Amino acid sequence: MSGGFLPKAVRGTRYSGLVALWDWYATFCALAGADPTDTRAAAAGLPPVDSIDQSSVLLRGVRQPPPRTELPLSTEPRATDLKGAPACRSYSTVPVRAVATHGGLLIDGGESAELLPADGRCATLNGLIQLDPDGRRMWKLLLGDVEQAFVTGPYFPNSSTPAALPAVSAHCGSGCLFDLTADPVEASDVARTYPERVKAMRQRLETLLPTAFNPHRGALDPACCEAALGRHGGFFGPFVE
Repeated sequence: MSGGFLPKAVRGTRYSGLVALWDWYATFCALAGADPTDTRAAAAGLPPVDSIDQSSVLLRGVRQPPPRTELPLSTEPRATDLKGAPACRSYSTVPVRAVATHGGLLIDGGESAELLPADGRCATLNGLIQLDPDGRRMWKLLLGDVEQAFVTGPYFPNSSTPAALPAVSAHCGSGCLFDLTADPVEASDVARTYPERVKAMRQRLETLLPTAFNPHRGALDPACCEAALGRHGGFFGPFVE
């Protein structure tokens, strides 16, 4: 961390705690003396802002307990064995259409069609990152089938990597566990070594499930991709004229 606004004691220091991208919102609000509450969203019945103020880290350095101790991970609806998950048929988030097939429910989102169990349970909360109480180790739990399960590196992927990479999926089922402190690229699943941690993190996901925000998002609009490919040079941007 650096910058003239920072106290001299924290300039040039490194913080390896847990920070989410959206935590900058509450952090900048705190530094500017602004209230981060979204009153319009609250009036519309939407969940409160889940950004966490990290200004204490910037101004005073590492402290205990850290501002953020966990980070739930959201995905597309996936088949899950979490007991509190809703039925797969209850989701109306991304799919254009959902049609019954032999043995399952086809959630068709264009090229990313996925077969989900017709009478099974699905969740959009399928992962969790947690810090140990002492803040020294960081753990990541993933549930279900994980797409794009390949290890990245300094030179992969890059601009010469083919756009259509072969599908590589990890079948985590009831849980793949990674020690992010010792294994930041998630190369080794240590779920069998730490079964009690897997159990505890699964229980925490069960508690968090009711807080997942899954509104009706309508049907996919191909104009979004067309605008990205045509008008915005491959980047997503406004697509409604």
